[in-house]
Amino acid sequence: MRRTTTWLGLAALVLACGAGAWRVALPAAATQARADWEKRWITPLDPNVCTTEPGQTSRFIDAAAEHALRVAGGDLTIDIDAATGRAQGTWTLHAVDAPWGWLHLQAPPGFTLHAARARQSPLQTEVHGSHIAVGLDACAREKCDVALDFSAEPGKGDWLPAERLLPRLGLDGDRVLRSPAERERHGLPGFITLPGELAAVPLAGVAPAGEWRWQARVRQGASAAVSTGQTSGALDFVLSAPDENAAALAAEAQALRACVAARMGDAPQVEAVAFAPASTPARLSAGTLWLPQALQGDPALRRAEMARAIALRHVADAGRLRQTRGAQWLASGLPGAVGLLCAAENASPAATQALLQRASAQATQALQAQADEVGAVAFAAFDGWVRDYAPLAALDSVRRLSTAQIQTLLAELGGGVRIQYALSAALGTSRATLALSMPLATNLRIGAAGRPEGERWRWQQGGWKRLTAFDQGWALAESADGALWLDAWPGYERDFTDNLAAPVLAAAASNSSPSAGATP
Repeated sequence: MRRTTTWLGLAALVLACGAGAWRVALPAAATQARADWEKRWITPLDPNVCTTEPGQTSRFIDAAAEHALRVAGGDLTIDIDAATGRAQGTWTLHAVDAPWGWLHLQAPPGFTLHAARARQSPLQTEVHGSHIAVGLDACAREKCDVALDFSAEPGKGDWLPAERLLPRLGLDGDRVLRSPAERERHGLPGFITLPGELAAVPLAGVAPAGEWRWQARVRQGASAAVSTGQTSGALDFVLSAPDENAAALAAEAQALRACVAARMGDAPQVEAVAFAPASTPARLSAGTLWLPQALQGDPALRRAEMARAIALRHVADAGRLRQTRGAQWLASGLPGAVGLLCAAENASPAATQALLQRASAQATQALQAQADEVGAVAFAAFDGWVRDYAPLAALDSVRRLSTAQIQTLLAELGGGVRIQYALSAALGTSRATLALSMPLATNLRIGAAGRPEGERWRWQQGGWKRLTAFDQGWALAESADGALWLDAWPGYERDFTDNLAAPVLAAAASNSSPSAGATP
């Protein structure tokens, strides 16, 4: 029987009882496929065991939990025909440890697994849409190497990220149905269960942190270019020739890397900066910081996105994280907030206000697009509204964390401590619960007397329910021109247009408000 996971203190009730983050309705065929997948591979949590008592589970992740997967690393060789947009190769995974006997692959469009082998013997596979399950037979009882012979059709183009060529290892929790009506229609429990910490796909890249090496041969007519690389983190790379037009941003990237390292204790190296020909979020892959073309003329957003991408790579690698419940705050909130704080470090209050106002509008739009199907952050789809909401909601919590606390948080996660224990230790149980429960919002403003005032809300049953009034604020981007004030609460500011205090008002607000470092 599956071991259930509970959370410390109040967090147990929010997460173990499965408050979901639901998305808009899908076509009938898609919902049927997702329901079948969930029934086949996800064992529901028992709501009768939900508890707020600590100690109901171990501090450390169970290495033999359902569909757990560990892999030491591996080698990839791939041959790509640039003219046809087709590829073929072999991906060898080293020391695969999957005690439940399955290796799960989430394949990209155009991917075909031709054979899976272990110890020179073929392995049986199940294919259902984009999900491939490889039965490991004897390898389920002891570690072994698994070779995957495959072909892919990533399409023509000069920018090929790893996720267009290779499947992601693990179970994809974003396949789980999140609409209550759809779950009821397909006979699924009303609460949501996501894959466990060692069963889910990696937080970034296509494979969890390990010793990975790759060699790609790209043929263009009679000529061929060979690209090689290696990493000790999550497997993530992009096959492309960097755009020299972005070289001028190298100094900016290094300054932002230094900001990330100062806040988090360390940061991965940025060896080159390049513009991606595709419309994609900024990403740091194999030492190259790839930026969308749209950021060329938007310095404030570019700095925020550069720092966020660097911070995300560090979080993913140092924390060895997968896309499981609770990791949403670590995937979007922590790196996104670090990105915004680094962008604001040398910016004027007015420039920071404009940056955060745009981010707030995007978060509001993302939440509204979900209609009344929004639930707890800890169960939200990773590819959804939480990406826009979490960075703003995490600003206050992240600015409170010292460098040592962030280092300890990531070290504990990387060492196998469960997310609920690590987050509760870093943020405090009550704040961790707020950060991972239903969305929170605030509307702070500078009153006529120069003092911050405002209201707070929680998303509940399809709308905002007003809670306590604002009681504490803190200033971001202070200068002689004034200061931008934020609520000392783990919610997102709905409107930054009235948060800017003039110099005299800023001083008055500072003298009349509680200490910014105090815990509300």
